[in-house]
Parts: sequence; structure tokens; C-alpha cells
Amino acid sequence: MPAAWSIVDLAADPTRCVRFDVHAAYLGQPGPSPSCPSRVIGRTEGLLVEPLERPSDPRPVDLTSSTVAVTQPVPAPALEAHQLRVAIPSAGVLVTATWGTDLALVRQILASATPTRGSSTPAAPAPRAAGAPGQAAAANARVVGLDGFTGRGFDSCAAPSMDLLNAWSRSPYRAVGAYVGGANRACSQPNLTGTWVNQVMDAGWRIIPIYVGLQAPIDSCGCASIDPNQAAAQGTAAADDATARAGAVAIAPGSTIFYDMEGYGRSSTNTTAVLTFLSAWTDRLHQLGYRSGVYSSASSGIDDLAHAGSTVVRPDVIWFARWDGQPTTTGEPALAETDWMHARVHQYASGAESWGGVSLDIDRNAIDVASSVVPFVKAAYADFLGRPPTADELGRTTAQLNGGSITRAMVVQQLAGSEEWVSAIVQALYRDTLGRQGDPAGIAFWSSEIRSGRVSVSGTTAEFYASDEYYARLGGGTNSSWVSDLYKKLLHRSADDRGLSFWIGETARVGRSSVAVEFVQSPESRITRVDALYLKLLGRRPDAAGEAYWADRILVDGDLALAANLAASDEYLARAATRFA
Repeated sequence: MPAAWSIVDLAADPTRCVRFDVHAAYLGQPGPSPSCPSRVIGRTEGLLVEPLERPSDPRPVDLTSSTVAVTQPVPAPALEAHQLRVAIPSAGVLVTATWGTDLALVRQILASATPTRGSSTPAAPAPRAAGAPGQAAAANARVVGLDGFTGRGFDSCAAPSMDLLNAWSRSPYRAVGAYVGGANRACSQPNLTGTWVNQVMDAGWRIIPIYVGLQAPIDSCGCASIDPNQAAAQGTAAADDATARAGAVAIAPGSTIFYDMEGYGRSSTNTTAVLTFLSAWTDRLHQLGYRSGVYSSASSGIDDLAHAGSTVVRPDVIWFARWDGQPTTTGEPALAETDWMHARVHQYASGAESWGGVSLDIDRNAIDVASSVVPFVKAAYADFLGRPPTADELGRTTAQLNGGSITRAMVVQQLAGSEEWVSAIVQALYRDTLGRQGDPAGIAFWSSEIRSGRVSVSGTTAEFYASDEYYARLGGGTNSSWVSDLYKKLLHRSADDRGLSFWIGETARVGRSSVAVEFVQSPESRITRVDALYLKLLGRRPDAAGEAYWADRILVDGDLALAANLAASDEYLARAATRFA
């Protein structure tokens, strides 16, 4: 170790804050109640050496070393995070190494390690898998955030223990920040696990996930910073990493993750790079089904976002720092009255507080984030009924959702099965197949058939395509023209010669009704319908696995079940919040 480094025995000093912004080597298990300052950012060269069988961070490690001296190449994700976690089973330890600018020094220290005493050899944890971003690894993942919350919250460098939160149950705070990752996260997080997330939520607290990644190109903290030439790519990569790390601690899609962009000197270089970076961050979070938040100084990052114009993808919630001691989210000079109205957090003060006999150094925040239930209801009515909800419908439905008497799934099931939407489907079938408006009796008949379950939407579709009226519309009514049109309308392509010949023969042999059912229920048609519903409701195409799964499911459950399932998802909720902000 360099002679100037501090060597800290955590067993002797269990409340010591494991800080990666100072040159130190921490030995042992970080305690559950570290005494950390509230405002710490950035990383320098340092080490945490803890027992392998009881790691403070339960996620998979970056690599496993068969010897004590670590000489392997540093994986790319670790390079980006400025942090390497190495399991050394032969010594029974897990080493977390961080660096700011001198990776070579850290590698030199790791390569020089030798065992000083015997130890047991626990099984080595698996290296980190390159899992898809945005997918929660924990089975008990929860949607977390400030949605629908108005009140006070606090954040500290290290996520507090449940003992502290229980002691603070009579404090004015009901929301707590948690730093899930980032290249400039300075404190160890011994409490931040999926179990902690669920316990905190079950105790009635809100969780504010925070990601403190790359900072402005020219900053005062000496932090890892944005490359102006790579700002968009780095913003996208930050969102990928943030969602993967959030998912690893049971924070599910639909949650809002805040990017911590500390204050910076406003200049052309800084402003352009920061806005490009944050725009890509928000855009990618939305693609992954998460909502976006941005924390920054009111006089730099927030002011730049407020005046960025339509070329920047705006975050869903902003968190502005102005330490004026005023616990309110209004009256901020950098923001117009309508900017992020009811989507604001204000960090207004800092310092130590004590509740229930337990003290902690915190930043204090005032919070006003309206529920995304309102955008959800508006989106559901627009997508299913083609109109906005009436004032009565909006008020009644949002009140029921907020009160817990109904769920989002119940709302979309009601809309997807309503006479209004089914009638619209039938009317669309009249227009698409028969080229005319449906007569009231016909619409009422087919709507009743679908809603009663006597026939599915796909079955009704087949009936319309097999009808004499549709057949007669096509060039005088021939099997050849009818089959050709089925290819165009249901498979969205022209018929190949072999297929055309086969289905003309089948039409003559078994009749139009059977052939129309075959076309409507074909894998190609079902995939087309699945893709269309994904694009309509989620704004994207499904991945291959989702496409195949639902193409099979709609054979049994029907198209309405898929529509209801997609609209009840957290991804739909997050998208609704951006569509109807």
C-alpha cells in the first residue's frame, strides 16, 4: 500500500463510512449504520477487503482470481464504473478496488498481494453476467419512486439501515434516497439489497433511486467526466448500467431513476455535452420501461434543461438543488410556473438530524410528484376508446386507482371489454372489409357475440372476410382475387404462386369460411397482430421471445387479452407519463 493511505479496521470501527473518494484501504465487513457525510461525490484510488462469504454487495463479481495476486485484464463494465470487484477464494476475500485517474496504481497493488495466513476457501461467486439492461434480476422486484407523493424526503451518501428508518418513523420524512450505482458513487452501500428495498417499501417509505455517473466535462470535483464527442453514447450506456444495477436490487421497470448531475460552470462545452448526455439518458430509460429523473443545481443543469427546447428529451421529474432553506417546490427562479408542474423535488438544506435517538447527516428535500395515474387513464381511454375520458370518468377512475379499490389491469380489462371499444372494432371491420359503415343492427349483433364470448375477435374477422358481400367486392368475385386479397389484407404481402394455387383449391374444396379462419389464425397473421398491438400500446416492436409467446397465446386467450396485458404493464404506465405529461 502507498504509505500515505489510511488502513481502517472495520471490525474495530464498525460505524466508519467506507468512502471511495479518499485514499484508504478498508479491512472487514462494512457496518449497517455507517457515519457518512451527506454530500460526497467522485472516486479515487482505494480498496475494500471483506470476507467473501459475507459480501456487502451481493451482486455477482466482475471476475474471480485463482491466486491472491490479481493480474487479469479489467472487464469493460468495471472500467466504465471505475470500480473492480474481485473474488479471491484462495484467500477467502472479496476485494473492491476503485480509482479516479490512476488505474495503474490499483493494478500494481492488486498484483502485489500475498497471503499472510491460512483461510477457508468459500465457493467462488459467479462472474458478472452481461444481462440485458432494464430487466430486474430479482424475483421480488418492485416499482419504486415518488409517483403520487407529496411531502418530505432525505438522502444520504449510504443507504440507511432499517433500524434507522424505524427510529425515524416519527420524522417528517417518508422518502429516502438510495445510490444504486455510477462511476462517481463515493460511498459503499452495505444495506442496499433487494431485501432492503422490499423492507423499506413494506414499512411505508418511498425510495428514490439515484445514479451518480459521469459529470460535466469541466467540473470542480475532479470526477470522471463526459467526453463531449461521446456524450450521447455515454448517456445511453449510463441508462443501461443504471437499469441493470437497479434491477439487481429489486427495482423494477416503471420506477423513476434520477441521474445525479452535480453543479457545473455553464459554458458552451459543458451545456451542450450535459444536455446531449441527459437527453440520451432519458430516451434510453424510456425505451427500457423506466421513468427518468434528473438532479442538478438550479443554476446550472436545471436551468439548462428548462431552456433546452424541443430538441432535448426532457426527464419526467426534476430534482433541483437550491439551499435556500425553503421546503417548497414552487417559486424557483430557474423554472417557469408550468415547468415540471407537480413533477419536482427541491433539495433545500443539509445537515445532521436526530430522530428516535438516531442521528444521520442528510440532505433535505421537498417533494411534489403527482400520480402517473392521471396520464395512465388518459392514455388508456385514447388507445382503447379513441377519445379522452370525460371529467367524471377521469375523476372516478383516478380516485379508485389511488384508493386501491381497482387496479390498472382492471381498468384496461373493463375498457377492452366495453361495448364502446368492441363496437369500434366491429365498425372498423365493416370499413376495412366491406368498405362501408356498419348498420346499427349488425354492429349490435357482432358486438354482443364478441362480448359474450360466443365468438372471438379473430373469429369475427374471419366471418367478415368470408362473407358474400366481401367476396363480391373483389373483381366480380373469384376465388383467385379473393385469396390474393387475403394475402394482402391479413399477411401484408403478395401471394406466391404456390400458395395462391393451393388456397384457391382449398377454397373450392372446403369453402371460404374455413380458408378465412386458416388465414386469420396462421402464425404469420398472429405475429402481424402482435406487432401491431405492441406498436400501438408500447410504441415499439416486441422482442423475438415476446412475439413468439403472444403469437401462441392469442390462439387461446384472444387479441383482447394481449391488449389488456400490455396496457396493464409498468412499461405502458411509464410511456403514458411521457405521452400525457
